[in-house]
Amino acid sequence: MSAFPIFVALVLHLLSPSPRGGSSESDNRFVKVEASLANTLFHPGDKGKILVSFTPIDGIHINIDPPVELKIKKNSLIDLRGQPDMTADKETGFLSAVNPVEQSFSISTKAAPGTHSITGTITYFFCSDIEGWCRKQSQPVRLTLNIRRP
Repeated sequence: MSAFPIFVALVLHLLSPSPRGGSSESDNRFVKVEASLANTLFHPGDKGKILVSFTPIDGIHINIDPPVELKIKKNSLIDLRGQPDMTADKETGFLSAVNPVEQSFSISTKAAPGTHSITGTITYFFCSDIEGWCRKQSQPVRLTLNIRRP
């Protein structure tokens, strides 16, 4: 028996995405994800946007359906508003890697002044254009915002 089929199977196994789904940015070598705030300085009652940028490697795309989902751990500081705003690439119909996904939120009118850390999870589906597989990926996100007195 030739060693070539075993070698090919080993290489494919090593290159396949982790079945764990991942828990951090470093777990997904196919897509780089960065989350940030459009503005980091707020007053109680203000509105803001979380921006999530996806940079897939060549041959990988991010699906719009099912949509990207952002969940924030329960807190009394911010409330997510509506669904994430996603832009489809006009040629492919998949998530645009040029425009970030935008998630609106509002700051509580009772938010205390100071620096606050918000944690949550971004969940999305990415697929291989060539091999045809798709994977669900979830990873943590941490954002820092500053609340000033009104």
